[in-house]
Amino acid sequence: MKKKIKLMILLLLTVIFFGFIFIWKYGGNYNIYLIPPSPKKYGEIALNKIDNLGLYTKSKAWEVKKQETMAEFDHAKTIDDTIKPLEDALKIACGKHGSIYQDNPDSNQFDVMMPTGKIENNVLILTVPTFTGDSDEGKRYAEIITENLYKATYKGIILDFRDNNGGDMGPMVTGLAPILSDGNLIGFIDKNNHDTKVSLKNGMVKNGGSSVSINNQKKIAKVPIAILINGQTGSSAEITVLCFAGKHDIQLFGQPSAGYTSANSQVNLYDGRVMQITSAKIKDARGRVYDNQKIMPNVETNEPLDAALNWLNNN
Repeated sequence: MKKKIKLMILLLLTVIFFGFIFIWKYGGNYNIYLIPPSPKKYGEIALNKIDNLGLYTKSKAWEVKKQETMAEFDHAKTIDDTIKPLEDALKIACGKHGSIYQDNPDSNQFDVMMPTGKIENNVLILTVPTFTGDSDEGKRYAEIITENLYKATYKGIILDFRDNNGGDMGPMVTGLAPILSDGNLIGFIDKNNHDTKVSLKNGMVKNGGSSVSINNQKKIAKVPIAILINGQTGSSAEITVLCFAGKHDIQLFGQPSAGYTSANSQVNLYDGRVMQITSAKIKDARGRVYDNQKIMPNVETNEPLDAALNWLNNN
């Protein structure tokens, strides 16, 4: 019995020892630290994340920038000294969509914008705003969209994505699931040309933002849909718009979008900073690939709502 106890203690100590070694050596990759990282180590961990995930890190320009950035970390006295080199590295590895910023824990205290809906001239007008809330708010966001889609009869739908800067596409796509076909919606293509499909089935979105589950996801009979976009329609909002690409009886009105048509991977760093690393291009259902290109409207106009209403009333 005593031998078994000694063996168990020895086994436990061995596990603890090797766990300690693993965390000491690799913990930074998972944002786990036994002691605070030095500025150089902090920078190296962040740079390795960029190197692994960044969409454009197979280029010669990146290899040069990576070496330059590593050399700059040798002179860093504080973590703050590493941020400008990391910002410059992100520009090469990610283009314009990558960023590093200090996370604000109080940001969730602000009211989250929710969708709104109204009927005008027998047309349902749904405003789809930026979403950056928590899971409960995401569920409510999606529910508001579906409630509007189900609550009345109408001859057409206007989805207003103007000034939607993006955020989490999960609640957007989930809410719009009744007017989207089940199956693959878009693809995320990484630097190795791997294509990860964003799909929809029974009201559940896979690989596209936060998973949100809501009741009553019955499909709505096909109606013409007008989508409004402008220069502030960006990132996840653009990706959600692209989920409608190739569908019959859909037209886009307004101005070219912001041109952040790529996917970011979020990486949390030791000091609370967050890196958004651009890790994939977007491929729509037509096979068209977007690499931070703008989405062009079918009808370019400064009066997109009037133009959309006119199209729907004459459709």
